[in-house]
Amino acid sequence: MKPNRKIVTAFTHASDEYWLPPQFVVGDLVVRHVPALDYDQHLVGAIGVDAATVTPIPNPNPELLLLLKEKAAKWARSDQMLSERREQKEDSFRKESVDEDENHRVRADQMDAFSAFSDEVNRENERLTADRQAEVVELVRKHRRAVP
Repeated sequence: MKPNRKIVTAFTHASDEYWLPPQFVVGDLVVRHVPALDYDQHLVGAIGVDAATVTPIPNPNPELLLLLKEKAAKWARSDQMLSERREQKEDSFRKESVDEDENHRVRADQMDAFSAFSDEVNRENERLTADRQAEVVELVRKHRRAVP
């Protein structure tokens, strides 16, 4: 017997490697215990998410799910463009030469500016996530009221 599906919204962790903010996802929640690390891994659609951002959607209907998935796709496109802009800015802090690991190091004279840039990215990620969480809550609330 299959357990009841638990449809949720959630956000991934930010990707420092690709300069992406946390990604919004909607779908079935799967929680797996990882014994070797003694923690629970939360997955939505096979994507690892931040457990603190998981929000159940009680009795979702297909229209609401479609609306949320469209919102996720829109934000993903926007985030990809944001990531590209961030990567270009990050490149401006790097040396032309590479180290032994084939990495471009941050120029010494740019360390403070790079640190400020990283802090700015983190603040922007937090703001985007909070704004999007609020938008999703409002969307779910409005949709629940509109559907009999």
